[in-house]
This record gives sequence, structure tokens and C-alpha cells, in this order.
Amino acid sequence: MSDFKSLTGEVWAIFQHGEEVYPGGAQELVDTGLFDELDFIYGQHIWASLPLGTIDIKEGLASAYSDSYTIKIQGRGGNASEPESTIDPVTIGAFIVAKLQAVVARQKSPKDAGVISNTVFQAGDLNAINMIPNHCLLGGTIRTTSDEMRGQFKQALLTMANSTCREFGAMCEVEFEPGYGMIDNDIQTTGFIRCIANEMEETRVIQQKCMLDGEDFSAFSKIVPSTFVFIGATNPELGIDYPHHHPKFWIDERVLLYGLQLAVNAVLQYPHYFNEAQTASA
Repeated sequence: MSDFKSLTGEVWAIFQHGEEVYPGGAQELVDTGLFDELDFIYGQHIWASLPLGTIDIKEGLASAYSDSYTIKIQGRGGNASEPESTIDPVTIGAFIVAKLQAVVARQKSPKDAGVISNTVFQAGDLNAINMIPNHCLLGGTIRTTSDEMRGQFKQALLTMANSTCREFGAMCEVEFEPGYGMIDNDIQTTGFIRCIANEMEETRVIQQKCMLDGEDFSAFSKIVPSTFVFIGATNPELGIDYPHHHPKFWIDERVLLYGLQLAVNAVLQYPHYFNEAQTASA
């Protein structure tokens, strides 16, 4: 960048910490107030489900709310040979997990994206396999694409879990943990990035639907016009086709060149784009 002496304005490179753990490093940086006066923030993420050279640029929603929940079911344990003398939390938990899919199916339009995934089911002890346990713990994530759906899913889950436990005479405790917000890509600046990406060689620009993953870049998109894109890093011919967080995850490192080229071109061309936009709105 030091070679471009005529570059106007300021360019900040954000080296962000703590992306994986809520509330995320982006929110902590936003809370400093240092970014409030910026004109535009650009971010990118290598993406294992896209082939090398593919750039996914979404206008509008790019990621979902990603909240989590836990459901603690308190029953009454006893010998498995006498289930009538127990309040079986395992059976109750199984009912709740099955009913969660009805919550998704009946609390949103089929045209909207949203999902509840129960990922934790803990109960009993393999060293006491003949015993019905006293309690059961469920947990999972709630991924939604609007404030309305977010509230509906939480309320429906709470009502369903409590009513199911009451039906069997058990006690229930439901807790929600807020996660990352939605990334809402600014339409105008995202169009600017799309134009730059279309000019690159050996790349293909697409626009997939909003992903349901959580991403803490959403903290930036709340305060400043922002664009967040996904750059394909998979190459099955080299055996590089494992998903994120898999023990064998790897990337075709040529993706770094595509990402660097897109970011640098955005920096170099943004002043011209910004001046044109200012003139058009005057």
C-alpha cells in the first residue's frame, strides 16, 4: 500500500481477536467507539463448502442469529424394572427433541430460513444402566433470520418444554444464551465489491442464500455500511474437501491470493466509488 502515494483517506486493517466465542472480538472492538466514523468496513471468510475461485457475495442478509439453549429436566429416578414408580426424564427429553421439529415447521413460513438443532442429550450412567436417572440435560442452537422469528422460536420452545414436562409430572428449567447477530450486507457497497470481483480473472462470482452460521462480523455491520464475502477454498483433486472445524480441514492456499487481490482492489477503488456516490446524492 505504501507504493500508492496518491491514495486518499485512511485505510485501517483490523486484526481482530476472539471470533469464535460470544460476544466475539468484533463487539469488543465496536464498543471502543473507534469505528463509528468509518465510511465502510469490508470483511471476508474462506469457505470450505465452495470450490477454489468461487466468491459468494450476498446482498442483504448474509448470516443468521445464532442463539443457544439448555433444557434441564428434573424427574424421579428408580429401577428400570419399575418405570411406573419413576418420572422418566429420558422419555420426556425424547419427546421434547421430537417436538422441536414441529416448532420449526409451524412457527415460520416455509419460505423463510430458520432451524433449531438439538445437539446435546445427556442422561444416565453406563455404570448404572439398569437405573432410570433423576435428570436429563438437553441443549442446542436456534438459528433465525429475523427478530420476529427469533422471538417466536424462543417462546414456542419455552412453552413446549414446560408443557411437556408438566404432562409427565417433571420439573423443567429452560435457559437461553444470546449469540451473534445477523450480518446485513449494505446493498450499495456490496454492489461495489461485486463489480470488483467480476473483474478478477480465474474467479466466479455467485450469490447464495443467507447462511445459517453465526458470525461476529455482524457487530460491524450494525454500525457502518459493511460487506462480508465468502471465498471458496476447496479443491477435491488435492484431497482438500473437509468442512470447517473438521480435524482434517485444510485449504488450497491459492485462496489467499484471491482474497488479497479482492481486498486490495477494494481499497484502491473505494475512494473513486465514494466520491461518485457523494456526488450522486448531492
